Amino acid sequence: MPDTTSIDGLIILADADLDHAAEEAFATGDAHAAVAHEADAHAADGHGDSRPITHPPELPHFVQWAFQTKHGHDYGTVEEAENGELSFLQVLHAGPLSKPVPFVDYAPWENNLFAGIGAIFLIAIVLFGTRPFRTRSKADLIRNPTRLQLAMENLVSGTDEFVKGILGEENGRRYLPFISSLFFLILVMNLMGIVPFMKAPTASLLITTSLALATFVYYFYISLTRLGPVELFKHLCGSPTTMVQWFLAPLMLIIECISFFIAKPLSLALRLFGNILGKDILLGVMLGLGLMISGAAFKGIGHWVGVPLTFPFYFLAILLSAIQALVFALLSAIYILMVLPHDHEHEEGHH
Repeated sequence: MPDTTSIDGLIILADADLDHAAEEAFATGDAHAAVAHEADAHAADGHGDSRPITHPPELPHFVQWAFQTKHGHDYGTVEEAENGELSFLQVLHAGPLSKPVPFVDYAPWENNLFAGIGAIFLIAIVLFGTRPFRTRSKADLIRNPTRLQLAMENLVSGTDEFVKGILGEENGRRYLPFISSLFFLILVMNLMGIVPFMKAPTASLLITTSLALATFVYYFYISLTRLGPVELFKHLCGSPTTMVQWFLAPLMLIIECISFFIAKPLSLALRLFGNILGKDILLGVMLGLGLMISGAAFKGIGHWVGVPLTFPFYFLAILLSAIQALVFALLSAIYILMVLPHDHEHEEGHH
């Protein structure tokens, strides 16, 4: 039979450890509360806000590595941000925001840096891919096409057919540069999240909001130039023609204004942000789990070599990145189509 005395002793020791841990937790919580209260009082006295700037967890990338090499986990304080006392890496990694913004706790410039890297990479690919069209004659291109030339032609023709299938022949050619640029830029930025030491800028709500606002400004400009202010107002009223429709026009105006100015840009931004952030969180969880398994099985190398649990999810990440870029471009084309005049197309259809 087991020794009940030893078991009782273990239970007493475990209870003592739990009590000690609870006391430490309460003491730590009280200390944090005291620090926060002191910081608030310090700010209320006009001496600045000494609260530390926080940063959410994320996949490792080269900006994070450079920051932690120099500063460790010191992101600075709100007071230092207000006074412009943060270093370049602190501003780049922790962000320039010194006051809270709704739904945005931090705004690191690193997202803009990675978005710029993605744009430069896309421009380099376009310049390299179109080089044969600039250096060779048209007859030579037809007689001796290269693999790169054929790949670029198939890519452009496929995108052209996709846009024309939504907007029609004339409007498709007119708005192809914007829609295709939007698609390929978002695709490149989405795929940057699976490249080692890089980061997907579209996992930031500020970047996706910027893309959504650019799309909104573009189709709002199209609506003003193609429809005109009067026709746009009638469009927002539901294009009423009968007395009942005119009676319901104020209600339709409110609904259409919410949809046109708020719901459409917001849906574009949140959909892309949520899906890409979820993809990065999944890859990060699998990466951490692989390191934990490796650290438990092989002492000393768990921090550097992990079980490749992320490998099966890379295919899912590539598929998700392409689908989200396609959905963003597709919805942008549909929003443009909705503000284009349709009377002329209907007349052509009758002829």
